[in-house]
Amino acid sequence: MIRSVFLFFTLLTLGLDQNASAQTTMQIAQIKGSYNQLVGKKLLIEIYRRLDIDISFSMMTAKRALSETSSGHKDAEVLRVASVSEKYPSLIRIPTPLYSLKSQVFSRLNPSFEVITVEDMRYLRTVIVRGIMHAEALTEESGSRTVHRLETVTKMMQFLARKRADIALSSRLNGLAIIQEQQLTDIIPLGKPILVQPLYHYVHEKHRALVPKIDAVIQALHNSGELTQLIQQFEQTLIQGTANSQ
Repeated sequence: MIRSVFLFFTLLTLGLDQNASAQTTMQIAQIKGSYNQLVGKKLLIEIYRRLDIDISFSMMTAKRALSETSSGHKDAEVLRVASVSEKYPSLIRIPTPLYSLKSQVFSRLNPSFEVITVEDMRYLRTVIVRGIMHAEALTEESGSRTVHRLETVTKMMQFLARKRADIALSSRLNGLAIIQEQQLTDIIPLGKPILVQPLYHYVHEKHRALVPKIDAVIQALHNSGELTQLIQQFEQTLIQGTANSQ
């Protein structure tokens, strides 16, 4: 009897271990409404394919994505700026950048102001997407007096079009894509990007062992020039040629 009970629990334990090991799909948080994230998603599909690792993506707001991944409920973030690892130490940054972010100010046509530096934003009503780290950091740096935070890039640009803000701060790629998608003919990028910075893929610390493997693939893609080719291909596909204007 005792031997039978012991055998039962042994088999049960083995079964649980097998089930745990079978759950190998990486669940990656993807910020909804972001074309940068769509480019990153396509790049990650190629990278993880080469590692023979199954992945899935969950669409969510930028703020919720950080909560889900930093707590370990999700396994990775598609793309984030370098400063994320400082505020969320449970997220491990893959060392080699995967993409780049061009922080761009958008305004309505014929504005009565000019934005050349971050400091120029101080007295302007600014709208950003809640939880987007580069936008949060730039508005904090500028000392912006009025900052509106919305959930998606689409809502942000529509908010600007309704004249409820003077400027919107977004990635150049996202802004141009939404302008085309929503046919917002009175919204334009104001000058050149005020900041360009690298974007990185992040994994939760429980997947620390994957970091050198993922990094090796990204380095190989970068060194061969294939990464640049893939980025150009994906941008052109996703925003129907608007990437050529950047």
